[in-house]
Amino acid sequence: MIADNKAIGKFFDLQKKNYEKCLHVGFLCEKKPIRAHSIQNAKVLALLQENNHVLMPLPKLTPDKEPTIEFCLVGRNSASTFTGLCSEHDAELFRLADNEPLDVKNEEQLGQFAYRAIMRELHTCAEAAYRFQLMHIEAVKSGEAKQNEPTAPGLLAVAFWERGWRVIRYRGSYFDSPWRRVRSLSWDITLSNWAVKNLPSPRHLYFR
Repeated sequence: MIADNKAIGKFFDLQKKNYEKCLHVGFLCEKKPIRAHSIQNAKVLALLQENNHVLMPLPKLTPDKEPTIEFCLVGRNSASTFTGLCSEHDAELFRLADNEPLDVKNEEQLGQFAYRAIMRELHTCAEAAYRFQLMHIEAVKSGEAKQNEPTAPGLLAVAFWERGWRVIRYRGSYFDSPWRRVRSLSWDITLSNWAVKNLPSPRHLYFR
């Protein structure tokens, strides 16, 4: 389905609506979350960047074409960031990942890298659900939809909340109790200019 200019405008307006909640275990923390990198800026992005930018997949919408994904240059300080934890819990959970050199034999450190990826996915699901829910509420307020009838954004919100719940269950089973049960695998890649699994990539390409 081709989107019109109004729909495109709504889509990009929604991208400015951030879900800001500390997603620490129990979801009881009321402290303001910080914008943290899911991929370490100083350790990883510094190796991939060129002129302080990395390539990142971003959605592209135009009135006359189907939605597409394009790789665009993004400033390294903005790339791979999410607002899923407050500063206290971020420092507590990722002390080894952020402050120690990478040690592929340190299972606790590797577990922290994996845990951060899980936290990023949980935040992505929560933020998508939040944005679609706002779209549903706006449609009801404007009279475009009836309050007690499902809408496409409302159904998508439910789908993303359900997906987020699966991430929470996975996190609880393999990380929170405790994450040392997770076994991480790592391997050396001798080819340069590869930073993305299964994708031939130029230097400074990355995947969260």
